[in-house]
Amino acid sequence: MKSPSISLAVIAASLLFATGCAPSGRLDTITGQPRVAVHGANWKSVSVAIADYNLSKGRKLDRATRNELVLYEAAPASDGAEEVTSKTVYDYTFLPDSVIISSHRYWTSDLDDTTVSEASDQATYDAEQQELSEIAKAIEPGIMHGGLAAPLPSR
Repeated sequence: MKSPSISLAVIAASLLFATGCAPSGRLDTITGQPRVAVHGANWKSVSVAIADYNLSKGRKLDRATRNELVLYEAAPASDGAEEVTSKTVYDYTFLPDSVIISSHRYWTSDLDDTTVSEASDQATYDAEQQELSEIAKAIEPGIMHGGLAAPLPSR
């Protein structure tokens, strides 16, 4: 007969293993969500880089404000119209020497739906972080990934 302490140890180890393998829905950023900081960027360079990246992927512009850009993806519907499949909201926070850009993706068929919840699975977060990294590379001057702006080289 097995000892109860061995059985408990096996169960505990199994639970720890299962939890360690489960997707956490977090990134290695301050908030745990997709974001990147770009040193020395301004509103125009940020907006243009985000729009260029997304338009090159076939996404369309929904709206633009001073601190936010909303783009969406759509597929042709059976009646020939377009059917929205998702929208991505890019928020910018301007600091004295940098801008922090975050993104939030929503799976939705209605751009005006304010009750839709954000896609928060690890795969979506990883894809958004990759997109932000590519967008940041297009913004001048230099960039720093991982949520903190890098200092400019001294002259």
